[in-house]
Amino acid sequence: LIVKHDDAYTEAFLRNNMTVRLDGAGSRSLRYGWLCPQGERIVNSPEPTSPQCRRQGLETVSWWVYTNQLRDELIVALGTNDAYRRSEDMLWSLNELRRMLGEHPIVLVGTSIIPMRQAFTDWNTRAANWCEQDNDCRFLDWAGDPAGQNPDHFTSDGVHPSTLGGLARAEFIARSLTRSQ
Repeated sequence: LIVKHDDAYTEAFLRNNMTVRLDGAGSRSLRYGWLCPQGERIVNSPEPTSPQCRRQGLETVSWWVYTNQLRDELIVALGTNDAYRRSEDMLWSLNELRRMLGEHPIVLVGTSIIPMRQAFTDWNTRAANWCEQDNDCRFLDWAGDPAGQNPDHFTSDGVHPSTLGGLARAEFIARSLTRSQ
């Protein structure tokens, strides 16, 4: 599960009698490579250039597969930064994720769409459609949940979750998974 608010997610899952292994550094994408500091910027690099580098999403999942660390389901909380990627690049990433995981179950959690931005709506639609074609994938529609539409759950940019929004998203995911068991 790639999320920003580790403690909120851990607590939400525990309240729903589930355990979770989190990898929650923010600002990552569903792609290969490493996010590394370069001056005051963070850049994508094919290899780590310093100890402060962190794996991108596909790099993380690849490591988990290689080291046999995957358990029941892989939950990928999709980010709004990925919404601006070309459709074919996003589909390539999802297909690469499936290739890596074989038949291992995937849960994709959609992005918010506040303020209503077509790129986010399109991203959620493409991800949901991709899941529909995959027997081992479920899509959780965060934007369709009332908590995912509450402006108080987002920072002033209207896109990134606030602390309260992180808690609400964690509860939404845990609640959704509990209902489907």
